[in-house]
Amino acid sequence: MNRTDIYTKIIAAVLFLAFAFYIVSWLWNSTNENIKTEPVQTFAISDSDEADGIVIRDEEVLFSSKQFLSIQAEDGKEISKGALLAISTDSEEDLEETNHLAELSREISRLETFLSSSASVVDASSRDDNVASSARKLASSVATQDYAATDTAALDLSSLLFMQDASDKAEAKLNKLKAEQESYSNASRDDDAIIEAPSAGIFTRTTDGFESTSSSEVTSISVSGLKDLMHQSSEPEEGAYGKIIRSFTWHFLALVNSDTAQRLSEGAKVSLSFPRYYSGLIPATVLSISKEDGGNCAVVFSTKYALSETMAMRHATAEIIFSQSNGLKVPVSAMHVDDDGNSFVYCLTAKTVERKQVEILTSNDEYYLVKQDTSSSALHEGDTLITAGKNLFDGKVLDGQS
Repeated sequence: MNRTDIYTKIIAAVLFLAFAFYIVSWLWNSTNENIKTEPVQTFAISDSDEADGIVIRDEEVLFSSKQFLSIQAEDGKEISKGALLAISTDSEEDLEETNHLAELSREISRLETFLSSSASVVDASSRDDNVASSARKLASSVATQDYAATDTAALDLSSLLFMQDASDKAEAKLNKLKAEQESYSNASRDDDAIIEAPSAGIFTRTTDGFESTSSSEVTSISVSGLKDLMHQSSEPEEGAYGKIIRSFTWHFLALVNSDTAQRLSEGAKVSLSFPRYYSGLIPATVLSISKEDGGNCAVVFSTKYALSETMAMRHATAEIIFSQSNGLKVPVSAMHVDDDGNSFVYCLTAKTVERKQVEILTSNDEYYLVKQDTSSSALHEGDTLITAGKNLFDGKVLDGQS
């Protein structure tokens, strides 16, 4: 046998093995499921448009000519007319003393709350129940961004968790602080130094110079008027130490393109979203719509929601939401249709394929939004959705799949 015949046989063998490998791979791929999965998630699709604008509230700026001023009101909290806002002092030393007294009062209040919570728990069982209840209140207040409630819930929870070891120490500290507070009780204070709230509302130290524009002045506004207001250069007024927001109703003045404005009408209900400032949706009413000018309209929205959470907001971009669909997100690759035209998906449950019928709400090129259903056989958030696989059918057991 010459060398040429050996080379020929080697080449033939290599070609045969390559062909055999191809056939085996094809057979394997044609029978193997190649399952791909992903968890089902809730999703929302909004019909919306964006618009730039400015927030206007009914605000009263607070001034003081005194150089040394101790702010007593808590920022972002409601106050009543005549409530203590601040105390003016004649020197930096007096200011430090006044601030120290205010801190003493707050600490005494916290310790009294702590001891009151400790005394209210009579046994281990009720203590555990109170801990669980306080934890739920804390989680809820954090989720809703209710910072006042968060502070109270956190204090209650810490009181319950550490009361057994800390009650004696807390009572001793409370007596010490009260004694220190008493040492200042005879100090005289000029009545003129007491600054009271001129009206009820929400107090905040933040001012920006736009407070002079009141809500009553902007129930309707032209496009040119809104543009002038939005481009107005303004700074906090000299001597201002804060302001009181006197009404829970506030307005968002938006420069809206005419096509979007045509979808609105006076009295219509919409939702506003300010994602940079607030995580939720704010229900609002269309108060007025101006005449079209240069392809835009000035739209005034009115709302009573989320005032405390949006106090720092002035110039903002809002998403005007006309409608929103909530459902479950299903990739296009996971959707199936039977001979009767019913839409369904396959889920993987305990290594078993499970068919679940779905109702499509809307769709695009990448996914479907399907209706959420509370029935046990329906598709739910967290289900393991099969997005790719071969030879699938309801009840099929898939070995090696989790």
